[in-house]
Amino acid sequence: MEKEILLLAKQEQHPFLTGLFASFQTEHHVCLAMDLAAGGDLTKVIDHPEFNYKAAIFYSSCIVLGLEFLHEHNVIHRDLKLDNVLLDASGYIKITDFGLCKKGMGVGVLTTSPAGTPYYTAPEILKREPYGRAVDWWSVGVMLYYMVLHRFPFNGLNMEHLCEFIKHSRAIFPPKVPADFSSTTKGLLAKFPENRLGFNGAEEVKQSPLFCKINFDGLLNKKVTPPIIPAVQSSSDNDTNLMVTLYGRKAVIPDSVSEALQNFDYYVG
Repeated sequence: MEKEILLLAKQEQHPFLTGLFASFQTEHHVCLAMDLAAGGDLTKVIDHPEFNYKAAIFYSSCIVLGLEFLHEHNVIHRDLKLDNVLLDASGYIKITDFGLCKKGMGVGVLTTSPAGTPYYTAPEILKREPYGRAVDWWSVGVMLYYMVLHRFPFNGLNMEHLCEFIKHSRAIFPPKVPADFSSTTKGLLAKFPENRLGFNGAEEVKQSPLFCKINFDGLLNKKVTPPIIPAVQSSSDNDTNLMVTLYGRKAVIPDSVSEALQNFDYYVG
């Protein structure tokens, strides 16, 4: 599944999704080489001295566009979180880690398999109810809340308490936060998916108070200057002295798996 999404992102050249650079096999490993995004993930970026409210809106807007693309292709991510949003050398984001994605999730299609990271997981998943695309918009709400307020909207003494808070409590917003932020984020964190901002598609998120003035076409074409430019080496550096160390136990690959991995190798021409 992950290779399929990476390949789709590469073929469509979507600027905010990590694309596949190459895939290959060794005797004991299956390897995916992806686009370089060496600027760190958003959990690190929010500690940058230049990170501010406008930066949070910038990154959230890019995430909205990446998620819109996935949903247009009937794919839900199911593990959107700050750790899975990387910065490239230009300062734009790359959504990554498509291992929990699920295909065939068109409008109104539901699934029941558990997935996600607890702090970012929508209530309907925790309740083991059928769920659809709206779970991704919940995760966007959690990320947005964290980027602005530097804490999760729901927390608990242990995992059981956390899940209960997510299912039954409302996120608390300080009185002085901007009204457009609280309005949009509350919409994304609506407990019932049919009431959640994004349930009817990405366009209603883009038209919400926080995002309605964003130049999404400019973002998609990278015409907007990113708020933070990472201090990383250029991806064009001709450093070929790279060594990859493979970890984990070596396993004998069954014939059925070997057959499924036929034609797995892929390289960008």
